[in-house]
Amino acid sequence: MDQQRKKIIIQEISYWKKNRMLPDTYCDFLLALYSEGAESVQPKARKSYIKLWLCIIVSLLVAVNLFLNYFTEFSVGLQISLLTFSVLLLAAIAYFLFNKKTLFQVPLIGCAFLLLLETVTAAEQLSSHKHVILYILLLLQCLIWVFAGRKLKLPYFIIAGILGACVVLFFISKLYSIF
Repeated sequence: MDQQRKKIIIQEISYWKKNRMLPDTYCDFLLALYSEGAESVQPKARKSYIKLWLCIIVSLLVAVNLFLNYFTEFSVGLQISLLTFSVLLLAAIAYFLFNKKTLFQVPLIGCAFLLLLETVTAAEQLSSHKHVILYILLLLQCLIWVFAGRKLKLPYFIIAGILGACVVLFFISKLYSIF
């Protein structure tokens, strides 16, 4: 077969593999066949270690923020600014991983959780006895989750947003004795 045709076929198979149009094993087989063994196959162990480290880093960031929020004597302004920094960091990581078409859901979930924590902390401190402000902010957060779930095609964000909105609406109805 002509070298130019082989090169085009190898590029096409690499494109299929990158965009997950075919399973990795098929693409690896076809790449090995057309490149006559010259095309190296990326080891799967390295990918799993990267995913493991990503999960560990996100979990540690969330745990550190929870610890700093509930078990230390930091001022509220410092707590909120640390939460804001962590939310922005996780959002940037999720955006970077989304563009690379890899595991972006873990930092996105961590970002959503820390944003929820930040919303509750800020609402408690800024309006300590006005529960309505907290409920409105939580409803907005749930709407953001539903919007993000639809935009990114993540059904668990849609479900969490709808269920969260139902819970908040239940507590609003309970607060004003609607039922």
